[in-house]
Amino acid sequence: MILHPTTKIIDSSKLQDYCDCPRKFWYRHVIGLDLDQLGHAMFFGTTWHTALEVLWSNGFNDVSLELAKAVFLNDYREMFDEMTDEIYYPKTPAMAFECLDDYYRLMQRESEEWQLLWPEISITVPILNGHILHGRMDHLCENVNTGQKKIREYKTTGRFDRQWRDQWLLSTQIGTYTHTLYSLYPVEEVYGVTVEGAIFLKKGVRVETIPCRRTPEQMLSWLTSTSRWFANLQEDLDYLIATDQMELENMDVLPVFQLNPNSCTKFFGCQFHDFCSAWANPLQHLEEEPPIGYHREFWDPNAKPAKKIINLSVPN
Repeated sequence: MILHPTTKIIDSSKLQDYCDCPRKFWYRHVIGLDLDQLGHAMFFGTTWHTALEVLWSNGFNDVSLELAKAVFLNDYREMFDEMTDEIYYPKTPAMAFECLDDYYRLMQRESEEWQLLWPEISITVPILNGHILHGRMDHLCENVNTGQKKIREYKTTGRFDRQWRDQWLLSTQIGTYTHTLYSLYPVEEVYGVTVEGAIFLKKGVRVETIPCRRTPEQMLSWLTSTSRWFANLQEDLDYLIATDQMELENMDVLPVFQLNPNSCTKFFGCQFHDFCSAWANPLQHLEEEPPIGYHREFWDPNAKPAKKIINLSVPN
């Protein structure tokens, strides 16, 4: 089977999808299916990232805050006009401005202690057994007093409960960023990662910070587990590459990328639940055009140019 070139570029988000459910990974990253309606959430998050980059790059002052709002509005309106605000409420420009005000108040004092080093970094970092993880870190900063380094990771969400908060400390993504910090700096210079969640609820908006700090000893567990998951993923991909697609289509079931039924109703449910319920071998049912309500899009973590590129897989 011939795979899309981006399928073999594995970042923490793709690997997390595989950990959630290998079949979900297959639909999303091998076949490239995604729900049409998920485009707004991703685009809104991207414009939020851009606004915070403007704020941190230009300093915490009134002019910088207004510039961040202007950039957000300009970028957002290129895709979504005023008529859509009611549909996507509370993720709208007006609520984003309110949340930016809250972020400004929360971070103004901290901005004096933590200086920006790079606002966006593309990373390539080795793990065990020759496997390579790619990624994109939002914001690398340094404490002006201690010299410690930390990553700020920006998230936007329409929920804020224990399940949402607790996912970050052990997540593949946050572990990848922490692993990168320990690969770049001495242990004493590593602070860790802080997830900064912009919470958009119908009853109001706010910003919550979640510190995610792990010792080198704790990271050994992450490294071992992540490398094992990566090996399983690579084994499934290798099987597809080595097998003719017609042969795969004639099989009663898809023999790789097994289903994990415990993830079917995670958060708001899996977008591929109906397909898994109906099809033993989805290759027998998927046509050239994606099903109604879906589009075909392949995620390449290296597609967008970053301000800084760190490739730790290449020896000095």
